[in-house]
Amino acid sequence: MAKLKSKEFEIKKLQNKQIELNKWLELILFIFGTLLYINTLNHGYVLDDFSIIKDNKVTTKGISSIPTVFSNFYRIGYNLENDGIYRPFTVSIFAIEWQIAPNKPALGHFINILLYALTGLIIFKTLKKLFFNYNILFPFFSTLIFICHPIHTEVVANIKSLDEILSLLFGFLCLNNLIDYINENKLKNLFIGIIYFFIGLLSKESSISFLLVIPLLLYFQFPKEISKIKKSFLFLFLSASIFLLIRYLILHKSQNSFNVDEVYNPLISISDPIQRISNEMFALGYYLKLLIIPSPLIYIYTLGQFPILETLNVLSIVSLVIYIILLFFGIKLILKRNIIGLGILFFLITIFVYSNLLFLIGAFIAERFLYNPSLGFCIAFVAFIFKIFGDDKTLKSDYFNVFNSNKKVIYILFSVAILFSILTITRNPDWKDNFTLIKADIKKQENSYFAHQALGEEYIKLSVKKTFTKEQSNQYVLKGLEELEMSLTLNPNNYNALNRAAIAATYLGDLEKAEILFKKALKIDSTNPEYLGQFYVDNGKHLEAVPLLEKVNKNAPNNPKTLMLLGISYGAVKKYPEAINYLNQSIKIAPLNEQAKFYLSAAIKLNNDSLIKLK
Repeated sequence: MAKLKSKEFEIKKLQNKQIELNKWLELILFIFGTLLYINTLNHGYVLDDFSIIKDNKVTTKGISSIPTVFSNFYRIGYNLENDGIYRPFTVSIFAIEWQIAPNKPALGHFINILLYALTGLIIFKTLKKLFFNYNILFPFFSTLIFICHPIHTEVVANIKSLDEILSLLFGFLCLNNLIDYINENKLKNLFIGIIYFFIGLLSKESSISFLLVIPLLLYFQFPKEISKIKKSFLFLFLSASIFLLIRYLILHKSQNSFNVDEVYNPLISISDPIQRISNEMFALGYYLKLLIIPSPLIYIYTLGQFPILETLNVLSIVSLVIYIILLFFGIKLILKRNIIGLGILFFLITIFVYSNLLFLIGAFIAERFLYNPSLGFCIAFVAFIFKIFGDDKTLKSDYFNVFNSNKKVIYILFSVAILFSILTITRNPDWKDNFTLIKADIKKQENSYFAHQALGEEYIKLSVKKTFTKEQSNQYVLKGLEELEMSLTLNPNNYNALNRAAIAATYLGDLEKAEILFKKALKIDSTNPEYLGQFYVDNGKHLEAVPLLEKVNKNAPNNPKTLMLLGISYGAVKKYPEAINYLNQSIKIAPLNEQAKFYLSAAIKLNNDSLIKLK
């Protein structure tokens, strides 16, 4: 009896040690995830943060905008064109953040860091629960390498990419509850899991990949629970179907259709299927390279960054062969209950939605697209290291032995984690603001005309800083013009760079050069005469401005600025009834526009004076 009690005491003692170890590992992951990105707290808004948050007329209304957010497409408050995206839950969080701290990006950065660290914690808890018969260091290092991976700097440091964080977070909250459903047979867990999955879909559409990933993970560990896994899949499928129906109804109520921009995804201009597949496989190969060697990291991959492959290329063929091998071994290994195969299939399923193979998306390559797939990579990588150097499976009764029997594994994986952490921490400062980021990356994008255009635009924006003297402002404009001219050297038909260069020439007082550049841009893109029209109004050439602005108004009606400019120009050429008509339209749309009211008052007075003279 005494021996039995002694044995029970020892078992209880070991269980307490195991619980203590779990708590320490959880704490380490959460703190690590937080500290890695703490140096982004003082950063500002960057890139798409402006169109989604700062300059978005809907988001900046705060909590009151949430019904509008849920009933419209992604950028409803920034432009009138349907962008083909529906992520209301994420945008609602941005609206709440703005309500609490308007125009203060620090809160957004704090939320991103907090939820990123929380995601790491949930991933560890879920993997630990899923792989209960594996060494506890396996889920720990899988999560740690994921948290440290530098490929995630865009996701955490860019407020807008909260959608990626939420997608993975809710995907694993769903998985966590479905594991509990299988273990405890409680329907409550099934329904909670499905709710989490649906919220993930509302955060970002790519969460749909969990429709396959979650059943795969469940089947791997619970092959005897087929009926429960089938039921889970059925509810996941039903939830995804409801979301897709809602998304369809919301996005298709708008008459404006979404068009993929060739600058961001050059595949749109490729009609030959072989050529398109060749370029798609090149991109998929580049994703593998970034996971293994995450350098250089670039904020945007655009037309000109990589050459468009004309036909099958050595790199694209190698990439195709690698992916075929990965698929083959992924299936083969998972049939043998090998966790490396599970990690491979996790990666392949989640990267597929970003591959452009099934449908074209808004970008050719983007680092944020690797956020979910990188977890599959980390699982496979850590499992491989354990298989070669450690004890990947047997749970040790004494938790000290967990470390003692896996020293090589710990040294290798901690070395990788330290290297990745250094790369992450040193990359974060580049995301401080647009100018810092674009200037930091320009050396990695010497052949990208878009990158030089973007830097030129940022120099010109900075030139209007109030504390600058005229000479300092001109220096920034000249630097901006230099970058824009480099962009035009790489692509002479870049009408955006021509328009920006014309604006720079205007700032410098070279109106003749500005007009030439505006006309060149209009010759390339005849559908966009807005810039030249504005230039003519600003410089008193109203006869030339009127036909251009009429065309702008026809292409994009009901723009209060265009209507006001038309009113000003018609008034200047003494066509007062037309001026009054356009100015009234402008004020009706934007009633607080004092400038339009001033010109309307002047047009009415001049019209009355002209009528008196006629009498």
